[in-house]
Amino acid sequence: MKNLTRTRIQINELISELRIQGVFSIADVEFAILEPGGKISVQKRSQKHPLTPSDLNIPTQYDGLPTNLIIDGSIQKNALKSLSLSKAWLFHQLKKQNILDASEISLAQLDTKGNLYVDLKGDKPYFIISTTAPS
Repeated sequence: MKNLTRTRIQINELISELRIQGVFSIADVEFAILEPGGKISVQKRSQKHPLTPSDLNIPTQYDGLPTNLIIDGSIQKNALKSLSLSKAWLFHQLKKQNILDASEISLAQLDTKGNLYVDLKGDKPYFIISTTAPS
């Protein structure tokens, strides 16, 4: 409490900042540090850290960044080329959901597991198309 008073931070502000960082009980906090920019960094108590596959010796697949293939209806030709994919391949995948025109698409991303996320423009639904499963 003395440090909160010294830094002019109200307890409600601290609790709010903790919640933003996923900490809902102050009892879970080992350290909270006020950073120079005014943000609070939190280290949870070791017993409160989430388990990871590494903790359990479970192997995982690579989970890299997705590649944007269509942005605001525009096919990203360089992105397709970087993945050695063609526009024909892309339209074959889109046709699985009866999407025939790239201009209908707000965003299409291919993740490293072969899932094509397609968000249609407007209030239309989004789709996740598996590109590795038989069509």
